[in-house]
Amino acid sequence: MATHNSHIVNSLRHRVIAIEDGRIVRDEEEGDYGYDD
Repeated sequence: MATHNSHIVNSLRHRVIAIEDGRIVRDEEEGDYGYDD
């Protein structure tokens, strides 16, 4: 699943990958949203 909804991301607590400018900047197996809008 791909989403920007922080509530969904935090409730599922599965792998979180953050991409900025086409590059992976974060990859956590049990992550949370962790970014402010």
